[in-house]
Amino acid sequence: MYRMLIDEVAALDDGHKQMLLDGYRCLFSDRVMAQEEIAELAAALPYVVCEAGQVMAIFGLDRRPCAHQLTINGVRRYTWCIWDAFFIAEALGEDALIETVDPVSQQSLSAQFVAGRWQVEGALWASFPVQKNSGAALRSAFCRFVHLFADHGNALAYQQMHGCVPEPVFVLLARSREMAVAMQPSQQKVIRTA
Repeated sequence: MYRMLIDEVAALDDGHKQMLLDGYRCLFSDRVMAQEEIAELAAALPYVVCEAGQVMAIFGLDRRPCAHQLTINGVRRYTWCIWDAFFIAEALGEDALIETVDPVSQQSLSAQFVAGRWQVEGALWASFPVQKNSGAALRSAFCRFVHLFADHGNALAYQQMHGCVPEPVFVLLARSREMAVAMQPSQQKVIRTA
């Protein structure tokens, strides 16, 4: 399903990609969006959540508490899954701190994005669900199964409980990079070489 999400974002036109990135930046600020902006955003982009006339969440980034925390410029927000935290930080290109809890061991885990590079300590693992989207909501079909684990044993235990595929953290980082690149309007895409 992660591939479907990357393809969905890559298919957006440059204006909508810019709108998505601007929406993320808005969620990290105190700026209140005008009702016209909210209507345009909700009509143009998938997975926009509004409450009481304000945007609360956009495609994985949420003002309301969720399991994973993403802090940029001292402002803490939350993400629907751990993958969201990684690709949003990279797409925005800002130094970031990601904090979460291993759902098996309850161990606190963190990663930092500093000067365009990930700093991840330990032999972390991630999980991705194997099922295809059955028409269920994104958060219930995908996001609730995408987590970070302190070690391979915890990822395997989670796999036995939920049928997810355990992946080393470098796979999560590669998928995050792929999504972050897909989010960039054409004129902003930067190709890194080794």
